[in-house]
Amino acid sequence: MRSTSTIRAKSERYSSQIALLEFDELTTFTEHQFVYMLSRNRSTCGIRPYVRAGCNPDASSWVARWVEWWIDQTTGYPIPERAGRVRWFVRDGETLRWSDSCSVLERDYPGLIPKSFTFIPATLESNRKLEERDPGYRANLLAQSRVDRERLLKGNWLIAAVEGRWPADYFGRHLYFTDWPLPEDRSMCVIAWDPNQGTGSAYGDYSAIVVLVRDNKGNLYADAIGSTKWPVEEAIEHALELCRVWNPDGFVIETNAFQKLIKTLFLAKAKEHGIPPPVYMINNSVKKEIRIERLGRYLEDRLIRIKGGSVGGRLLSEQLMAFPEGEHDDFPDALEMALRTMIRLWNKGRR
Repeated sequence: MRSTSTIRAKSERYSSQIALLEFDELTTFTEHQFVYMLSRNRSTCGIRPYVRAGCNPDASSWVARWVEWWIDQTTGYPIPERAGRVRWFVRDGETLRWSDSCSVLERDYPGLIPKSFTFIPATLESNRKLEERDPGYRANLLAQSRVDRERLLKGNWLIAAVEGRWPADYFGRHLYFTDWPLPEDRSMCVIAWDPNQGTGSAYGDYSAIVVLVRDNKGNLYADAIGSTKWPVEEAIEHALELCRVWNPDGFVIETNAFQKLIKTLFLAKAKEHGIPPPVYMINNSVKKEIRIERLGRYLEDRLIRIKGGSVGGRLLSEQLMAFPEGEHDDFPDALEMALRTMIRLWNKGRR
């Protein structure tokens, strides 16, 4: 993965003017990397600057949000009559506003200049030369798992990259949100932290922190941050910063085994910074798989939504998609703890 800092450093060092930007496998870049490189897409040589990108479908990627208008949100396949149709967007604050009309955006967002964007779906049938010269390649794609056949052969943008316990339609574009509910529309906020041992290893469990907000209608909105490399002290700083921002009704920490020691450190740091939130401890005695399974009915009923375009939100959705076969499940575990605590606090407040 190319780092944003590396891309920025190289482009700024030479004050690059790049008339044509081409991205291969766009889903392996972050949204910020893609958008930042637009700042170098300029030219004085007479060529009108433009960008081209290609990729395979990835339901949990930011690219899936950008192309969702061109995709049937029931089947996951491209809508034929929309292929290649140009749409326009502006960035309003941190939110992308889309329209079929450039003039509508110019009218609704004066001072902002709309940018055009389109999506052209393609399948193996589109590459006639490859089919002619290497007819065996189709057999390679047909040999893949059902999920990868759907993605690589049929161009399905909704199917999960890893086939987990829950069906793919739990993870359609409806799952992702752009804007948090307004403060007056929020009824409760809980932050949950599932710590790791802080070894700094890139291959261990995640130290996963989830923010869960309930709106006045009972809908749930979640975002996450986390890392496999955070030392405990750094994770505490991140957790406290979220407490500053959200002023949660409760902050919950798993305190199984070594995690009991983290409770003491967290409380001391919270007191030192003058932001001691209401802290709750959970000693999980029920198996993790059983606990995470409880999220299924909320996903089925579309009551949980996840922050789109967020790195942590993507990790949360990917781990939910892969559960229980995935390598990690720390973010779903933190989400379940947040939800469990929220239910207890909500029921307690209604007595």
